[in-house]
Formats: sequence, C-alpha cells, structure tokens
Amino acid sequence: MNDDEHHYLVIGGGQMADHWFAYLGMQNFSCSRWARSTHDVATLVSLLDTADHVFLAISDDSLESFHDEHLKDYHNPVYHFSGCHVSGKMYSCHPLMTFGKALYEPDIYRGMTLVLESEHLQSAGLFNRFPNTIVSIPAASKPLYHALCVMSCNFPQIIWSQTLAQFEELGIAADSVQPLLLTTLRNSIKNPRGSITGPLARNDKSTMKKNIQSLKSDSEKELYRSFMKLMDCQGT
Repeated sequence: MNDDEHHYLVIGGGQMADHWFAYLGMQNFSCSRWARSTHDVATLVSLLDTADHVFLAISDDSLESFHDEHLKDYHNPVYHFSGCHVSGKMYSCHPLMTFGKALYEPDIYRGMTLVLESEHLQSAGLFNRFPNTIVSIPAASKPLYHALCVMSCNFPQIIWSQTLAQFEELGIAADSVQPLLLTTLRNSIKNPRGSITGPLARNDKSTMKKNIQSLKSDSEKELYRSFMKLMDCQGT
C-alpha cells in the first residue's frame, strides 16, 4: 500500500474524535469513523478490515479494555490520544491543543504540535503526511507533560469562569473584562518570565492581605495564597 492509499479509522464519539475526524477530512485523507453509541460491533469489524491505521479517541480509563476486547487481533498501528497514559499495546499521539464543542478552521489544526513517545519514533513516519510540528518525549515524562497541559490550559479557564461571574455581580460585564484577559495572554506569550504585574509582582503585602480578606470562599483564599507561595519559590 503506498502513502496515498492509507485509510484511517477514528474510534470514539466525543469531541476529540469529532475534531480529529474533521481534521483528517480537511487534509483530504481517506477515513472512517466508528462510535459505540451509533454503531454495532459488526460494523467495527468491517471497518477494521479496511483500515491500516486506527486512532482511538476514547477515555483513558477505557483504552486498555477496549483494545483487549476489540483490537487485540488487529495487527496494524493503533494510536491513542492520551497525554498521560502509557500503553505497551498502542502508540501515542497527543495533540497539544484544547478541543471545544465547535470545530476549528484548518489552520488551527495544522498549527498544533503533535507529541509522540520517543521510544516509538520508528512509528512516526505516518505523520510525514501531516503538516504539523512533531515532537517527542520519553514515556516516563508523560504524567508531568500532561500535568503542565492541564495547568496551562484548564486552570486559567476555571479561574476566568469564577472571576467573570463575580465581575458581573459587581455590574462589570464580561465584555469589559475581555481586553484585560486578551492582553494578559498576549503579554504572557511574548514575555513568559516577565509579564506578571500587580501586588504579587511588587510583593505588596498590604494589598494582598486585603484581596484575600475580600474573597468569598476558602478555596479562593487558598488559591490566592498558593500563587503567593509559588511566586516566592520562583524568587519573584
């Protein structure tokens, strides 16, 4: 089978599968999709017969059991998308990207980095067809790598969700806060180590104390103090 004849099967019914299947289509790659919620096992068996690569876009907890139940006799490469899980039966490809409900423009997908396990670089030839940047890390480093993904992506979203709601309680619309968030993000990207401003950067203890006292929940107070400690650890 030459490179132009590859046929990919995407397995999964969630957002990761939605985005990856859409991306393959945008690249004009031949691909099919199967999901437990919409197809039967007989259809999966039929699709596996025509696929020379499988992309398994299901939850981490289901990866090994699904493989053992449905893919143990499949002898072509199987890739999962977990940024944390390490498998002795499957390869790993983790897109360094967040995937929401709406699909993205092609340039967003093409611009994302694909992170592979360095122990399996012999399998990376598949991705020569893709325009994406490819990087590799040791499998043992994946839990740390994924923790960094969660901290840099999910943590700010949680904070923004909480703070925007409280801004609105003060009569300040989310649209009014958006320039602050966008400029903060741009500054952080341009100067990751030198863009922090405000009382934490100045070590303004009086202001920080008042900030903490004003917060409504113990969790928010603890979070604020945690960032103060983190700044101290960094010598900032």
